[in-house]
Order: sequence, then structure tokens, then C-alpha cells
Amino acid sequence: MPVVCSFHVQTDEHYITCDITGSARLLALEYGGSLFCGSSAIGDYWVLTAGHCLYFFKAEDIKVRAGSLQQNQNGTLHEVAELISHPKFDMSLDVDNDIGLIKLKDPLSSNPYVKYVGLPDQGEPTPIGSRLVVAGWGCTKPYMEGGTSPVLKKAYADVLEPTKCEEHPMMTGTHVVSNNMICAMQEGHTAYKGDSGGPLFDQKDGKVKQIGIVSWGDYLGHQSIPTVYAKVSQFRLWIFLKTNI
Repeated sequence: MPVVCSFHVQTDEHYITCDITGSARLLALEYGGSLFCGSSAIGDYWVLTAGHCLYFFKAEDIKVRAGSLQQNQNGTLHEVAELISHPKFDMSLDVDNDIGLIKLKDPLSSNPYVKYVGLPDQGEPTPIGSRLVVAGWGCTKPYMEGGTSPVLKKAYADVLEPTKCEEHPMMTGTHVVSNNMICAMQEGHTAYKGDSGGPLFDQKDGKVKQIGIVSWGDYLGHQSIPTVYAKVSQFRLWIFLKTNI
């Protein structure tokens, strides 16, 4: 059954119908019963997210909520067996290699609403101009006004030249956009606080492939500023070596 899901815009007046093929792959990370990051299902016991979402936590601190479009309710809660950040990720230095894996104690297959997202090949390019979809429960207004969204929302994001992120006046001097990152946005829509770790999808011909992971951007949440995503294709071999997926 389709669900209603709004764009990430400054008002909640624009709605689109969520494609369940995408939203079924999105998971929520919770600490103390509250959402703090997004993530995606890639296998029975495996979850993909951003490295910075795991940086301050131990496995026993986090639970993963699966199969729910509502924040902090419904679906199934899964305990975590292991947190794995990329060995080159160090948030005290920069946000390059911002990718992490979560191994669960029990399989996601216990939830009939969960589906697994496809992954790109190692080094697979994403052409400039590609229209992708970002989803999450993050804030929908600048300055975190109104807090995070109680329901899952999604927005389109067009892949831009890396310089569009590096040279934007609100992002200049923040971080370097490396080859491990994707710069993307569509005017009026942006990923924001609470969306970190969530997926940037490509949806074509009924197939869903994860291209990016929400990593960093304008911390004030202005809607005309691009977001930077970790580029999943740069880490495909690492994911395979850790998960056999």
C-alpha cells in the first residue's frame, strides 16, 4: 500500500507518494529510544550507514528499527552485535571515508516489510546530472525548527560537480570534496540533521541501488545548499570483504 511522504522543503505542503521499494530498505538508528541517524538494509545481518554515526558509540548503545515509516515506533527493533567503521575514517581529522557497517544479532528477514538495497560495483561512476532520491526522518526546516520528522520523507537530489559543494559560500573551507564523495541537491530540498547515514538511491526499472550515504553539508539546513554524500562505489570491495555481500 502506498504511503504519503513529503519532500524536504521549508513547508510541508508538497507531497509525493513514497515508493515502497525504496522506503522498505531504509532503517533508523536509535540511541536511548530516539532516532539519531538513518541507515539501509544490505543483507540479513548487515546495515550500511555513515562512519560518523558510529563514532561515539558502542554496539550495546544502538538499536536498529526496521520496517517502519514512523519515527521511534512500529516495525521491529534489532540489537547490534558489532560496529565497523572504515579504517581510514577519523572524524577528528576530516569526514573522508565516512562509511560504516552494523552487524545485527538477529536477521532482518524476520521483518516481512524489509527489503535489501542493491549496491554498485567497485568504481562504478555516477554521471553528473543523475537524478537520485534521498530519504530520512531528518529536520525539514532551517535551524532545526520543529525538530526531526515523525514520518519518513524523501526528496530528489541531482548529482553536481564537486566544485559546486566546495565553492558554495556557505560551505567554503568546511571540508574538501574528495573522490570518495558525491555532491548533490535540488533547489528547495536538502538532507539535514537526522538524515545522516541514510541512503542516496538510484531507482530505475523497478530496481533500487544505493549510490551514496548522507555525510555532511550546511549545518543550518538552508534549502538551497547542496549535501555531500559518501560514494558507495568507492567502498564496494571493503563492504564485500567485511560482509561477504
